Amino acid sequence: MPSDFQITIEQLTLQKLLIHILGKLSVNNASSALEQLKGIIKEHSPQQVDIELSNVSYFDSAGAAVLIELGITCENRGCSIDFKGMNPEIKGLLDLLDIYALSHPDIITHKTIPGFINRIGEFVFKFIADLKWMLVFLGDFTIAVLYAITHPKSIRWREVIYYLEKTGVDALPIVILIQFLIGVTMAFLGSSQLKQFGANIYVANLVSLAMVLGVGPIMTAVIVSGRSGSAFAAEIATMKVSEELDAMSALGLDHQRFVVLPKVVAVVIAMPCLMVISDIVGILGGAVIAVTSLDLTLTIYLDQTIKSLKFYIIMRGLVNTVIFALLLSAVGCMRGFEAKGGPESVGECTTSAVVSAIFLIVVANAIMTVIYYGGTGLASVM
Repeated sequence: MPSDFQITIEQLTLQKLLIHILGKLSVNNASSALEQLKGIIKEHSPQQVDIELSNVSYFDSAGAAVLIELGITCENRGCSIDFKGMNPEIKGLLDLLDIYALSHPDIITHKTIPGFINRIGEFVFKFIADLKWMLVFLGDFTIAVLYAITHPKSIRWREVIYYLEKTGVDALPIVILIQFLIGVTMAFLGSSQLKQFGANIYVANLVSLAMVLGVGPIMTAVIVSGRSGSAFAAEIATMKVSEELDAMSALGLDHQRFVVLPKVVAVVIAMPCLMVISDIVGILGGAVIAVTSLDLTLTIYLDQTIKSLKFYIIMRGLVNTVIFALLLSAVGCMRGFEAKGGPESVGECTTSAVVSAIFLIVVANAIMTVIYYGGTGLASVM
């Protein structure tokens, strides 16, 4: 035992033991001190142990660990322990330590997988809450649109032009590439069936109608949703997490008119333009296959395309595109406002925006298809 440390024992009663610690209780003698103190408690087996610390001249974190370990030993043996005569330095150091956390290991809780009924219930409640928030957002957005119609100068046109460039011009390369390849693919697939009946000329009808009414608007909307819808959600979610939206509210600025409306207007303007370009590119992609593989001339292909594309068919494609533009831009902005907590919610809102937008686009396309052809059939279009 080092000379600067000493332990004395005073047996007060048969069941109560008083232990005096004198000198330094530090990292240099902590191990031997703990061993000696445990031996004393084991030997006397008291019901009550008092530790007198008034004569401790030096005390560090190792000494605190000795007292904590001694307390655990007494707890395991079913006896109580009390520390007496602590000076302010010892008391201050012990107060800094969470003795309970140090003496009790963390309890690892295993997450239980909710049952099937619980999952259904959670989904229903989440769906109802989401529907309620969607109706509130739609109402606020409608008010903002009506105000913008009656006050055109209130629209932030510089922001509209900025987002028009981001949504339309920057999306042109990927739209052109994908739609050209889709036109090539559709021409290949169509020709593999039509050539069995000697009807290669109708590849032009197939590609043009599919691009204008189906694939063109949907694929353009999906591309814009992945690029711009997700960007809108991430931008607004970041603004909410960083409390920029709260600052705008404090200044009396309406979120719908200053944040949402320029984005939606830009997408509604850009999407029809992108669709027209994508339709032309897709039809040209089909023309490449028709001319190189189906023994059709470019003149015959284009003439058949013009015959199949009537004015009202083109207008239907444009109407679909405008509806898709409203859906993907509004959903992207709406999901951004749902951000809560820290930066991790930004990614969640972005993912939710893309998934929700694509789902609504497919649903809207199915509804519009039923409305267009439910009573007349495709034959009337041809």
